[in-house]
Amino acid sequence: QAGKPYEHEAQLKMKFDLFNAVLQQSSDGVLLFNHDDLSIKEVNPSICRMLGYERDALLALKYSELLDAYLDRDRENISAIQQGKIHLAFERNLRRKDGAQVAVEVNACLVEPGGRQLIMFNLRDITVRKKMEHALKESEFLWKFAIEGTGDGVWDWNVQTDEAKYSKLWKEMLGYAEDEILPENQAWVDRVHPEDQAYVATAMQEYLDDKTAIYIVEYRL
Repeated sequence: QAGKPYEHEAQLKMKFDLFNAVLQQSSDGVLLFNHDDLSIKEVNPSICRMLGYERDALLALKYSELLDAYLDRDRENISAIQQGKIHLAFERNLRRKDGAQVAVEVNACLVEPGGRQLIMFNLRDITVRKKMEHALKESEFLWKFAIEGTGDGVWDWNVQTDEAKYSKLWKEMLGYAEDEILPENQAWVDRVHPEDQAYVATAMQEYLDDKTAIYIVEYRL
């Protein structure tokens, strides 16, 4: 009986040492917060590099001081974790020491290294990904704007999901408001004139099967 408390402490220490080793080696940034006041209790080298802080300077901050703005969703996320939600994932912008913003993907959970209850944020830098997504959206907008500027309607069809997008001008040509046509390919199929449906479908299939280099077809809607 006398040996059990010691064995328990030894197990806790072993778990804490293992946890700390993983923390230090992680390529993702890690922040460990006090469960109650969200003061930063521990950090790893990756988060110091990501945010441009020395370890001691980062430990002197609170979560709210790292944000570009403290929003309602931050309070909701923290409250959910404090109330025992096992795992939470969200995206956020953090503020580097030099004032620049870093977009991060956050995986948050409660942990108990060494018997202490802490909130752990595992942060992955997604700044480059966000910039690429923004550039792609901007590119899509520009080419659609250019095409519609010539008086043409534009549609996109995702063959895998069958989702379709129809431009405002495409809908206006048929007398529809922007919210009156569902974003699915069937919305176009249903509007093809019955006498034209067979050869339009054939032309599309030949293009999808690489039998023709480009899809060009005239039909009535």
